[in-house]
Amino acid sequence: MSRISPKFETLPNGLQLVLIDLPSFHSVTNFLVIRSGSRYEDASNNGIAHFLEHMVFKGTKKYSNTSQLAEAIEGVGGYFNAWTANDHTAYWNSVPLSAWQRGIEVPFELAFNALLRPDDLERERGVIIEEIRRMRDDPSSFVDDLLGTVLFPNHPLGNSVIGSESNIQKMTIASEARRELQLFQKRIYPYLWLKPDELESLKEELRKTQAHVSRLELGEEYPRSLLQ
Repeated sequence: MSRISPKFETLPNGLQLVLIDLPSFHSVTNFLVIRSGSRYEDASNNGIAHFLEHMVFKGTKKYSNTSQLAEAIEGVGGYFNAWTANDHTAYWNSVPLSAWQRGIEVPFELAFNALLRPDDLERERGVIIEEIRRMRDDPSSFVDDLLGTVLFPNHPLGNSVIGSESNIQKMTIASEARRELQLFQKRIYPYLWLKPDELESLKEELRKTQAHVSRLELGEEYPRSLLQ
């Protein structure tokens, strides 16, 4: 097996790239990994990173609904998904090599161009509350959720990723919740992990795709109160 040699680069606006060339592959995998998760939350907004991950899939400026987003990736034979953890949120996809530009575009659409509509927020609130209740009905999942609290009591690392039902309920006032989600979105600091064949072409496409993303949007530093 040939040795994998990642290449690292930082774009002028601070976006960090990890590029891995796998010449034998006929597909491209893209990860946009964001410093956004439960460890950067507090008691008042715990669960907001996971909530935001759900919300962005409801529509973006270019792909206005879930069907259009799915068609953008699955329509070219690809697959996409996302997850939220304690210290990051990841938007990822795998697409055929012929659709590599689409694979780069969609994660940035999700992270920076989400519509965050009040009606979608209300619908997704119910989805997340049901997810919380299913988790509590499954002993292994519930214990896993509680583990952080036991290991890191009274510390952000002990925060639940999914949050509490009461916190999710508090996000039901559409205008306030939307503002809170938008403010949290501005704190993210992303970097991209690619597994490409044409590294230079991909880097050039990345420069064009994220040219509108300013260093302010990427975020210089988290509020110290969230890190202590």
